[in-house]
Amino acid sequence: MSGDGPTRTCVGCGARDAQRALMRVQLDEAGEPVVVGRARKGRSAYVHARAACAAALPKSRGISRSLRVTLGQAERARLRTSIEEQVVQALAHGRGE
Repeated sequence: MSGDGPTRTCVGCGARDAQRALMRVQLDEAGEPVVVGRARKGRSAYVHARAACAAALPKSRGISRSLRVTLGQAERARLRTSIEEQVVQALAHGRGE
C-alpha cells in the first residue's frame, strides 16, 4: 500500500489499498452493480482487479454494505463474472496481477 493518495477497502478480500489500485463498483440505473470509472459521483464499493477477490464476491456481503443495498447472490455472481472479464482484459494488456 502506498502512502500517497486515499485508501479504500476491497469488498472481496477486505485488505486496504490505494484507491487507484482498486476497481470502483456502483449501481446502474436498473439497480445492477457495475464497474465504473472514477468520474461518476455517488455511493460505491471497491474491489481489487484479481480473480481471488472477484471469486469472494458471491459469498461476501461487504459489497451490499458498501452500496447500502441488498444484493442477492445472483447479482454478486454477475458482478464476479464482470470483474473476472475485466481482469482477463487487463492481463492481456499487461496490467493487473
